[in-house]
Amino acid sequence: RRFTCQATRELTAEDRREAIRTEAVKPTYKNLKSKIDGYRGRYMVYTLNIKEVTQTSTGYLTFAGMSKTKSGVYKEMVAIRTTEEPVWREGTAVRMYLKCIGMYDVVSDEGTTSYPYFDLQWVD
Repeated sequence: RRFTCQATRELTAEDRREAIRTEAVKPTYKNLKSKIDGYRGRYMVYTLNIKEVTQTSTGYLTFAGMSKTKSGVYKEMVAIRTTEEPVWREGTAVRMYLKCIGMYDVVSDEGTTSYPYFDLQWVD
């Protein structure tokens, strides 16, 4: 005799986090910018130095640097969007799990600057 059955597994929040932790990559800034299309939709983990948090019509936008010099200059900038008010403050370093969603363009008098753009998953 042969029986066929079907089962589904509901992932808990902790199971989902563990799957993202396992899958998360940490490409260099240079590789991230040059190969952004290949990283879109992937999970990443970085410790970022918070430069600025601004409120937008849909949530909050944080600009952070992957590194910060002793003189206080932020380098290798990225943009992170959140729907809730961030728990971090400017000037702090925060380890974040993120999902890459492409590039974020900032237009100023000097021209357009593009930053890697992420959705926050959670903060460690």
